[in-house]
Amino acid sequence: MGRRPSRQRRPKREEVRRRLLEAATRVFARRGYAEATLEEVAAEAGFSKGAVYSNFASKEEVFYALLRERVAERVEKVHHAIESASTLQEMGAAAGRAGGEAVDEEADWHLLFLEFVTRAARQPALREELGQSIPPCRPSSSPTSCSPFPMAWRSSSSSSRRASTPTSSSKRSS
Repeated sequence: MGRRPSRQRRPKREEVRRRLLEAATRVFARRGYAEATLEEVAAEAGFSKGAVYSNFASKEEVFYALLRERVAERVEKVHHAIESASTLQEMGAAAGRAGGEAVDEEADWHLLFLEFVTRAARQPALREELGQSIPPCRPSSSPTSCSPFPMAWRSSSSSSRRASTPTSSSKRSS
């Protein structure tokens, strides 16, 4: 009797998602958000495009998942950094160091973040979705669920915010 060919085990959904997010990080960093495609993300992860769409509805949703992970990681690092501080001044210095280290460690991510936020600032629907993607910080909320986005980005009246910003035409003509 011959040996049966060994069957490749199908990766679990969590593993597929993790590999897709890791691949998206690399592809977005290399090509920029606007130029990156989900086909490239799938290929980088070693999956078909169908694997991407079975986990994420859109490229924006992939970015939001990355954003939630990164914000949670940063908030956790800052909380860890300030645990041993005994004064507000020490806490501020420790938080600043932790934030600076994060920027230094992941410069590509910060460029990507700025690219996406700039894109969202000009597209009301995307801005609204981005503002809703992470809840705002509240004293009773988990420190890893804080939003770095302005409150105006989280309301349906966010498009009216543009009229009152310093970049509006009434302010520019002053």
